[in-house]
Amino acid sequence: MREELYYLWLAKEGHTGTAKLSKLLEAYGSIEEAYEGVKSGKFITGDGLSEKYLNKLMAVADERALEEDMETIAKKNIKVSFINGDDYPYNLKHIYSAPVCLFYKGRLPAKEMKTIAIVGSRACTKRGSVLAARTAEKLTGMGVGVISGMALGIDEAAHFGAMKDGGYTVAVLGCGVDICYPKSSFGLYEEIIDKGCVMSEFMPGTAPLRTNFPQRNRIISGISDGVLVVEARKRSGSLITADMGLDQGKNIYAFPGDPDEPLSEGTNALIKQGAKLIEGADDILSDFEIFTKSFATETKIQNLRLETKEKIVYDTLSLIPLHINDIMNETGLTGEELFAILLSLEMKGYAERTGFEYYIASPDYYRE
Repeated sequence: MREELYYLWLAKEGHTGTAKLSKLLEAYGSIEEAYEGVKSGKFITGDGLSEKYLNKLMAVADERALEEDMETIAKKNIKVSFINGDDYPYNLKHIYSAPVCLFYKGRLPAKEMKTIAIVGSRACTKRGSVLAARTAEKLTGMGVGVISGMALGIDEAAHFGAMKDGGYTVAVLGCGVDICYPKSSFGLYEEIIDKGCVMSEFMPGTAPLRTNFPQRNRIISGISDGVLVVEARKRSGSLITADMGLDQGKNIYAFPGDPDEPLSEGTNALIKQGAKLIEGADDILSDFEIFTKSFATETKIQNLRLETKEKIVYDTLSLIPLHINDIMNETGLTGEELFAILLSLEMKGYAERTGFEYYIASPDYYRE
Protein backbone atom coordinates (compact mmCIF):
# COMPACT_ATOMS: atom_id res chain seq x y z
CA MET A 1 0.00 0.00 0.00
CA ARG A 2 1.27 3.52 -0.81
CA GLU A 3 2.85 5.30 2.17
CA GLU A 4 0.47 8.27 1.96
CA LEU A 5 -2.48 5.92 2.48
CA TYR A 6 -1.09 4.90 5.87
CA TYR A 7 -1.13 8.54 6.97
CA LEU A 8 -4.62 8.97 5.58
CA TRP A 9 -5.64 5.91 7.62
CA LEU A 10 -4.44 7.65 10.79
CA ALA A 11 -6.15 10.90 9.79
CA LYS A 12 -9.47 9.06 9.38
CA GLU A 13 -9.42 8.16 13.08
CA GLY A 14 -9.65 11.91 13.71
CA HIS A 15 -7.39 12.35 16.72
CA THR A 16 -4.03 10.90 15.71
CA GLY A 17 -1.08 13.27 15.71
CA THR A 18 2.65 12.62 15.74
CA ALA A 19 2.54 11.73 19.47
CA LYS A 20 0.26 8.74 18.81
CA LEU A 21 2.17 7.95 15.63
CA SER A 22 5.38 7.66 17.68
CA LYS A 23 3.64 5.26 20.07
CA LEU A 24 2.47 3.11 17.16
CA LEU A 25 5.98 3.02 15.68
CA GLU A 26 7.46 2.03 19.05
CA ALA A 27 4.91 -0.74 19.49
CA TYR A 28 4.85 -2.16 15.94
CA GLY A 29 8.15 -1.10 14.39
CA SER A 30 6.83 0.72 11.31
CA ILE A 31 3.66 2.40 10.10
CA GLU A 32 3.09 -0.47 7.64
CA GLU A 33 3.40 -3.09 10.40
CA ALA A 34 1.09 -0.99 12.61
CA TYR A 35 -1.55 -0.96 9.88
CA GLU A 36 -1.32 -4.70 9.21
CA GLY A 37 -1.22 -5.54 12.92
CA VAL A 38 -4.20 -3.38 13.89
CA LYS A 39 -6.18 -4.50 10.83
CA SER A 40 -5.72 -8.15 11.82
CA GLY A 41 -6.67 -7.48 15.45
CA LYS A 42 -3.16 -7.69 16.85
CA PHE A 43 -3.51 -5.02 19.52
CA ILE A 44 -0.42 -3.90 21.45
CA THR A 45 -1.88 -1.75 24.20
CA GLY A 46 -0.28 0.43 26.86
CA ASP A 47 1.81 3.59 26.84
CA GLY A 48 -0.88 5.73 25.18
CA LEU A 49 -2.38 3.00 23.00
CA SER A 50 -5.73 1.90 24.42
CA GLU A 51 -7.92 -0.88 23.11
CA LYS A 52 -10.63 1.71 22.38
CA TYR A 53 -8.22 3.74 20.25
CA LEU A 54 -6.92 0.68 18.37
CA ASN A 55 -10.48 -0.44 17.71
CA LYS A 56 -11.15 2.93 16.06
CA LEU A 57 -8.10 2.46 13.86
CA MET A 58 -9.14 -1.07 12.97
CA ALA A 59 -12.58 0.20 11.89
CA VAL A 60 -10.99 2.41 9.20
CA ALA A 61 -8.23 0.03 8.09
CA ASP A 62 -9.59 -0.62 4.61
CA GLU A 63 -7.23 -0.11 1.67
CA ARG A 64 -10.00 0.11 -0.94
CA ALA A 65 -11.88 2.72 1.08
CA LEU A 66 -8.67 4.71 1.58
CA GLU A 67 -8.00 4.68 -2.17
CA GLU A 68 -11.55 5.91 -2.78
CA ASP A 69 -11.08 8.64 -0.18
CA MET A 70 -7.94 9.82 -1.96
CA GLU A 71 -9.81 9.94 -5.27
CA THR A 72 -12.69 11.91 -3.72
CA ILE A 73 -10.24 14.37 -2.15
CA ALA A 74 -8.64 14.98 -5.56
CA LYS A 75 -12.03 15.42 -7.27
CA LYS A 76 -12.94 18.12 -4.71
CA ASN A 77 -9.72 20.00 -5.55
CA ILE A 78 -8.44 19.43 -2.04
CA LYS A 79 -4.70 19.02 -1.53
CA VAL A 80 -3.00 17.02 1.22
CA SER A 81 0.28 17.79 2.96
CA PHE A 82 1.71 14.77 4.78
CA ILE A 83 3.87 15.02 7.90
CA ASN A 84 6.85 13.52 6.04
CA GLY A 85 6.50 15.84 3.03
CA ASP A 86 8.76 18.74 2.09
CA ASP A 87 5.75 21.06 1.76
CA TYR A 88 4.52 20.47 5.33
CA PRO A 89 4.69 23.77 7.29
CA TYR A 90 7.96 23.94 9.23
CA ASN A 91 6.55 25.57 12.37
CA LEU A 92 3.73 23.06 12.65
CA LYS A 93 5.95 20.04 12.12
CA HIS A 94 7.84 20.84 15.33
CA ILE A 95 4.94 21.09 17.79
CA TYR A 96 3.82 18.32 20.11
CA SER A 97 1.41 15.96 18.32
CA ALA A 98 1.40 17.70 14.95
CA PRO A 99 -1.31 16.53 12.51
CA VAL A 100 -0.19 13.63 10.32
CA CYS A 101 -2.18 15.11 7.40
CA LEU A 102 -3.16 18.65 6.52
CA PHE A 103 -6.02 18.99 4.07
CA TYR A 104 -6.14 22.37 2.38
CA LYS A 105 -7.50 24.53 -0.40
CA GLY A 106 -5.42 27.40 -1.75
CA ARG A 107 -1.69 27.62 -1.10
CA LEU A 108 0.32 26.85 2.02
CA PRO A 109 2.41 29.66 3.56
CA ALA A 110 5.87 30.04 2.07
CA LYS A 111 8.60 28.51 4.22
CA GLU A 112 10.31 31.85 4.80
CA MET A 113 7.11 33.74 5.66
CA LYS A 114 6.60 34.95 9.21
CA THR A 115 3.04 34.41 10.44
CA ILE A 116 1.01 35.77 13.35
CA ALA A 117 -2.21 34.26 14.69
CA ILE A 118 -4.90 36.82 15.51
CA VAL A 119 -7.71 35.48 17.68
CA GLY A 120 -10.43 36.81 19.95
CA SER A 121 -14.08 36.90 20.88
CA ARG A 122 -16.88 36.12 18.45
CA ALA A 123 -19.03 38.75 20.15
CA CYS A 124 -16.37 41.43 19.87
CA THR A 125 -16.73 45.18 20.30
CA LYS A 126 -16.40 47.68 17.47
CA ARG A 127 -13.00 48.64 18.88
CA GLY A 128 -11.87 45.00 18.86
CA SER A 129 -12.98 44.48 15.29
CA VAL A 130 -11.10 47.59 14.13
CA LEU A 131 -7.97 46.62 16.07
CA ALA A 132 -7.97 43.13 14.55
CA ALA A 133 -8.53 44.36 10.99
CA ARG A 134 -6.06 47.22 11.20
CA THR A 135 -3.33 45.13 12.80
CA ALA A 136 -3.80 42.35 10.25
CA GLU A 137 -3.69 44.84 7.39
CA LYS A 138 -0.44 46.34 8.58
CA LEU A 139 1.17 42.95 9.26
CA THR A 140 0.36 41.62 5.79
CA GLY A 141 1.46 44.93 4.28
CA MET A 142 4.91 44.14 5.69
CA GLY A 143 4.89 40.59 4.33
CA VAL A 144 3.68 38.80 7.48
CA GLY A 145 0.93 36.21 7.05
CA VAL A 146 -2.13 36.24 9.32
CA ILE A 147 -3.57 33.02 10.76
CA SER A 148 -7.03 32.73 12.32
CA GLY A 149 -10.04 30.44 12.59
CA MET A 150 -12.69 32.09 10.35
CA ALA A 151 -15.11 32.44 13.28
CA LEU A 152 -17.37 35.46 13.54
CA GLY A 153 -16.02 38.55 15.28
CA ILE A 154 -12.27 39.00 15.70
CA ASP A 155 -11.32 36.12 13.38
CA GLU A 156 -13.27 37.38 10.39
CA ALA A 157 -12.09 40.96 11.00
CA ALA A 158 -8.49 39.72 10.96
CA HIS A 159 -9.02 37.80 7.71
CA PHE A 160 -10.72 40.75 5.99
CA GLY A 161 -8.03 43.15 7.20
CA ALA A 162 -5.28 40.83 5.99
CA MET A 163 -6.77 40.59 2.50
CA LYS A 164 -7.67 44.26 2.12
CA ASP A 165 -4.64 44.98 -0.05
CA GLY A 166 -4.01 41.44 -1.24
CA GLY A 167 -2.24 40.13 1.85
CA TYR A 168 -1.91 36.46 2.75
CA THR A 169 -4.11 34.74 5.34
CA VAL A 170 -4.84 31.20 6.54
CA ALA A 171 -8.11 29.97 8.07
CA VAL A 172 -7.76 26.84 10.20
CA LEU A 173 -11.12 25.06 10.36
CA GLY A 174 -12.68 22.78 12.96
CA CYS A 175 -14.37 20.79 10.19
CA GLY A 176 -13.50 19.47 6.75
CA VAL A 177 -12.11 22.04 4.32
CA ASP A 178 -15.02 21.31 1.97
CA ILE A 179 -17.42 22.69 4.58
CA CYS A 180 -17.87 26.42 5.19
CA TYR A 181 -18.49 27.13 8.86
CA PRO A 182 -20.21 29.33 9.75
CA LYS A 183 -22.39 29.09 6.63
CA SER A 184 -22.89 32.86 6.58
CA SER A 185 -19.17 33.31 5.86
CA PHE A 186 -19.16 31.63 2.44
CA GLY A 187 -17.95 34.77 0.68
CA LEU A 188 -15.06 35.08 3.13
CA TYR A 189 -14.30 31.36 2.76
CA GLU A 190 -13.99 31.66 -1.02
CA GLU A 191 -11.89 34.82 -0.82
CA ILE A 192 -9.46 33.17 1.62
CA ILE A 193 -9.05 30.21 -0.73
CA ASP A 194 -8.32 32.65 -3.56
CA LYS A 195 -5.83 34.80 -1.62
CA GLY A 196 -4.47 32.35 0.93
CA CYS A 197 -5.46 28.99 2.35
CA VAL A 198 -8.12 27.15 4.33
CA MET A 199 -6.77 24.09 6.13
CA SER A 200 -7.81 21.36 8.53
CA GLU A 201 -6.51 18.12 9.95
CA PHE A 202 -10.02 16.68 9.77
CA MET A 203 -11.07 14.56 6.83
CA PRO A 204 -13.20 16.27 4.17
CA GLY A 205 -16.86 15.94 5.10
CA THR A 206 -16.20 16.19 8.86
CA ALA A 207 -18.90 18.25 10.56
CA PRO A 208 -17.97 21.25 12.76
CA LEU A 209 -18.38 19.44 16.09
CA ARG A 210 -17.73 21.46 19.25
CA THR A 211 -15.03 19.01 20.36
CA ASN A 212 -13.03 19.70 17.19
CA PHE A 213 -12.29 23.35 17.96
CA PRO A 214 -9.90 23.03 20.94
CA GLN A 215 -7.99 20.46 18.86
CA ARG A 216 -7.75 22.79 15.85
CA ASN A 217 -6.54 25.67 18.09
CA ARG A 218 -3.14 24.01 18.49
CA ILE A 219 -2.74 24.30 14.70
CA ILE A 220 -3.59 28.03 14.74
CA SER A 221 -0.85 28.64 17.31
CA GLY A 222 1.47 25.92 16.02
CA ILE A 223 1.73 27.18 12.46
CA SER A 224 2.35 30.75 13.65
CA ASP A 225 5.41 32.58 14.96
CA GLY A 226 3.29 34.40 17.53
CA VAL A 227 -0.26 34.68 18.87
CA LEU A 228 -2.13 37.97 19.30
CA VAL A 229 -5.29 38.00 21.42
CA VAL A 230 -7.38 41.08 20.69
CA GLU A 231 -10.37 40.65 23.01
CA ALA A 232 -11.34 37.68 25.18
CA ARG A 233 -13.22 36.75 28.29
CA LYS A 234 -11.39 35.00 31.14
CA ARG A 235 -12.51 31.56 29.97
CA SER A 236 -12.44 31.36 26.21
CA GLY A 237 -11.07 29.44 23.26
CA SER A 238 -8.76 32.37 22.49
CA LEU A 239 -6.98 31.92 25.81
CA ILE A 240 -6.69 28.19 25.09
CA THR A 241 -4.96 29.10 21.82
CA ALA A 242 -2.64 31.49 23.69
CA ASP A 243 -1.82 28.81 26.28
CA MET A 244 -1.06 26.32 23.51
CA GLY A 245 1.14 28.92 21.83
CA LEU A 246 3.01 29.48 25.10
CA ASP A 247 3.59 25.72 25.45
CA GLN A 248 4.88 25.70 21.87
CA GLY A 249 7.36 28.50 22.62
CA LYS A 250 5.54 31.20 20.64
CA ASN A 251 5.51 34.94 21.34
CA ILE A 252 2.20 35.92 22.97
CA TYR A 253 0.74 39.41 22.45
CA ALA A 254 -2.36 41.14 23.80
CA PHE A 255 -4.13 44.47 23.55
CA PRO A 256 -4.95 45.87 27.00
CA GLY A 257 -8.48 47.09 27.58
CA ASP A 258 -10.88 48.85 29.86
CA PRO A 259 -10.87 46.95 33.20
CA ASP A 260 -14.65 47.34 33.35
CA GLU A 261 -15.13 45.63 29.96
CA PRO A 262 -15.66 41.81 30.25
CA LEU A 263 -13.97 41.26 26.88
CA SER A 264 -10.79 42.82 28.28
CA GLU A 265 -10.58 40.44 31.25
CA GLY A 266 -8.80 37.76 29.24
CA THR A 267 -6.30 40.03 27.52
CA ASN A 268 -5.49 41.95 30.70
CA ALA A 269 -4.95 38.62 32.50
CA LEU A 270 -2.56 37.48 29.72
CA ILE A 271 -0.53 40.66 30.12
CA LYS A 272 -0.28 40.08 33.88
CA GLN A 273 0.99 36.59 33.11
CA GLY A 274 3.74 37.92 30.83
CA ALA A 275 2.21 38.43 27.38
CA LYS A 276 3.62 41.46 25.57
CA LEU A 277 1.35 44.49 25.81
CA ILE A 278 0.97 46.01 22.37
CA GLU A 279 -0.61 49.14 20.95
CA GLY A 280 -0.39 48.12 17.30
CA ALA A 281 1.33 46.01 14.66
CA ASP A 282 4.64 47.85 15.06
CA ASP A 283 5.11 46.26 18.49
CA ILE A 284 4.89 42.82 16.86
CA LEU A 285 6.93 43.69 13.78
CA SER A 286 9.81 44.98 15.92
CA ASP A 287 10.23 41.50 17.44
CA PHE A 288 11.00 40.20 13.95
CA GLU A 289 13.20 43.22 13.13
CA ILE A 290 10.64 44.55 10.66
CA PHE A 291 10.35 48.27 11.21
CA THR A 292 7.93 50.84 9.81
CA LYS A 293 6.42 54.14 10.87
CA SER A 294 4.29 53.97 13.98
CA PHE A 295 0.58 54.57 14.37
CA ALA A 296 1.49 57.64 16.42
CA THR A 297 3.26 59.13 13.42
CA GLU A 298 0.27 58.41 11.20
CA THR A 299 -1.96 60.07 13.76
CA LYS A 300 0.07 63.28 13.75
CA ILE A 301 0.01 63.41 9.95
CA GLN A 302 -3.75 63.03 9.83
CA ASN A 303 -4.45 65.22 12.85
CA LEU A 304 -4.46 68.62 11.10
CA ARG A 305 -8.03 69.81 11.55
CA LEU A 306 -7.90 70.23 15.33
CA GLU A 307 -7.33 73.27 17.47
CA THR A 308 -4.07 73.49 19.44
CA LYS A 309 -5.43 72.19 22.76
CA GLU A 310 -7.49 69.57 20.95
CA LYS A 311 -4.29 68.33 19.30
CA ILE A 312 -2.58 68.14 22.67
CA VAL A 313 -5.38 66.01 24.10
CA TYR A 314 -5.79 63.90 20.98
CA ASP A 315 -2.06 63.08 20.89
CA THR A 316 -2.44 61.39 24.29
CA LEU A 317 -5.14 59.05 22.98
CA SER A 318 -4.79 55.73 21.16
CA LEU A 319 -7.00 52.70 20.63
CA ILE A 320 -6.24 51.67 24.21
CA PRO A 321 -8.62 53.17 26.83
CA LEU A 322 -7.04 55.94 28.92
CA HIS A 323 -8.55 57.28 32.13
CA ILE A 324 -9.34 60.98 32.28
CA ASN A 325 -6.98 61.46 35.27
CA ASP A 326 -4.09 60.12 33.18
CA ILE A 327 -5.02 62.45 30.33
CA MET A 328 -5.15 65.35 32.78
CA ASN A 329 -1.71 64.51 34.19
CA GLU A 330 -0.17 64.19 30.73
CA THR A 331 -1.65 67.37 29.26
CA GLY A 332 -1.53 69.60 32.32
CA LEU A 333 -5.07 70.83 31.60
CA THR A 334 -7.65 71.48 34.30
CA GLY A 335 -10.61 69.14 34.67
CA GLU A 336 -13.01 71.77 33.34
CA GLU A 337 -10.87 72.46 30.25
CA LEU A 338 -10.33 68.75 29.59
CA PHE A 339 -14.01 67.81 29.78
CA ALA A 340 -14.86 70.56 27.28
CA ILE A 341 -12.12 69.44 24.88
CA LEU A 342 -13.04 65.76 25.12
CA LEU A 343 -16.65 66.63 24.43
CA SER A 344 -15.52 68.61 21.35
CA LEU A 345 -13.39 65.68 20.14
CA GLU A 346 -16.34 63.31 20.60
CA MET A 347 -18.65 65.61 18.64
CA LYS A 348 -16.10 65.87 15.80
CA GLY A 349 -15.74 62.08 15.74
CA TYR A 350 -12.10 61.98 16.90
CA ALA A 351 -12.66 60.39 20.33
CA GLU A 352 -15.00 57.95 22.02
CA ARG A 353 -15.78 57.21 25.65
CA THR A 354 -15.48 53.43 26.25
CA GLY A 355 -16.33 53.30 29.94
CA PHE A 356 -16.74 55.58 32.93
CA GLU A 357 -14.15 58.34 32.32
CA TYR A 358 -12.12 56.20 29.88
CA TYR A 359 -11.43 57.51 26.37
CA ILE A 360 -9.91 56.25 23.11
CA ALA A 361 -9.19 57.75 19.70
CA SER A 362 -12.21 56.93 17.56
CA PRO A 363 -11.75 53.65 15.63
CA ASP A 364 -13.56 55.23 12.67
CA TYR A 365 -10.90 57.91 12.49
CA TYR A 366 -8.23 55.23 12.28
CA ARG A 367 -9.74 53.60 9.20
CA GLU A 368 -7.73 54.19 6.05
